[in-house]
Amino acid sequence: MDNRDHINELFERYLRNQCTAEEINRLLDYFKVQADRDLLIWLVRAEMGKQDPAVPTFEEPAKEIFLQGVDRRLKETIATRNIKGKRIRKLIKYSLGAAASIALMGLLGVLFWPNKDLGVVADNQYGYKNDVLPGNEQAVLRMEDGKELVLGNETKMKDSQQDTKEGFLQIQDDKGAKGNRNRILTTPKGGMYKVMLGDGSKVWLNALSTLEYPANFSGKERWVRLKGEAFFDISASADRPFKIVVDDRIVEVLGTSFNVKFYDDQLTTTLVKGKIKLVFGTKQVLLKPGQEAYIDREKEMSLKQVALQDGVPWVRGDFYFESLPITEVMKDIERWYNIDVNYIGQVPAKKFTGSVSRNARLAEVLEMLKMVSGARFEIDNRKLYVDFGLK
Repeated sequence: MDNRDHINELFERYLRNQCTAEEINRLLDYFKVQADRDLLIWLVRAEMGKQDPAVPTFEEPAKEIFLQGVDRRLKETIATRNIKGKRIRKLIKYSLGAAASIALMGLLGVLFWPNKDLGVVADNQYGYKNDVLPGNEQAVLRMEDGKELVLGNETKMKDSQQDTKEGFLQIQDDKGAKGNRNRILTTPKGGMYKVMLGDGSKVWLNALSTLEYPANFSGKERWVRLKGEAFFDISASADRPFKIVVDDRIVEVLGTSFNVKFYDDQLTTTLVKGKIKLVFGTKQVLLKPGQEAYIDREKEMSLKQVALQDGVPWVRGDFYFESLPITEVMKDIERWYNIDVNYIGQVPAKKFTGSVSRNARLAEVLEMLKMVSGARFEIDNRKLYVDFGLK
């Protein structure tokens, strides 16, 4: 029997409540395959009202965003099932069949109500109106010809010039190309992405950031442009310095690892290892490993020593804030959880120190902040209210 016919038969058996646990797992596993995701849409729509059973078509960017959302929601629902297909771990009191039903019915909701925000979920632990899932791998890559590729954590690259290596998006160096053909990689709020440049340098791009870089580095210097935040692990090349343009500042390096953060016209550069020369206006400064340079809106600079034994916190998956006002803490949280923060009452000048995983849901992060700040928090969809007026 053709595999598609077999899956069709399984789906029909599922609708008649005749599937075994193993068959349900097989059905769910099947639709992880990129090439056949349209079949799920066809099966569902053909069943619901017996509508036109033709496989629907989408513009590629919209299609990828839509299907990545379906994938994430489905995986969240069934991630805890036993790998042998015998049962779902009883984090909730449902049988395997019931849990699978929830997964597929949730999928139906996405198909017929595509505006549903899958990142907004129920809070069953802390008493908030709702909870918000953390950000994930997502970005848009604008090619030199204007074509845009929507990227997710499972994007399958179809262009022979594109591949993924060690989890990094890689644009292969086209030796026949002339000049610097720039790509622009952009992450939204709630997104991050990793890219490998043509020289083998690796870049982690944080939420709400843009990296402009060439497909080929030509000439005696390697140039990229950054807005937002990125961690760089630069391939050493003593005769080809690597330079990052950040507004009107330049970070020049020779084989090093470092973090650059530029939001709200404020630049923070943190050196993990190697050498950095930071140039701004007529001034320049050399950084040593473990040093962090901060340049404010007035172009005034300060230096401090930071502890980096385990690397840069956000890259390893943590929020870490040391002696920061709550407004600065909330900016990172706002970008990563794709929320809008609103303050009620007078915000205290007190500074806070703490750490929490970036993989935690928003409610868990807020509970930690509540303990150190004394603030009250309310979540309403993707709006967060930080209340210092209530005790």
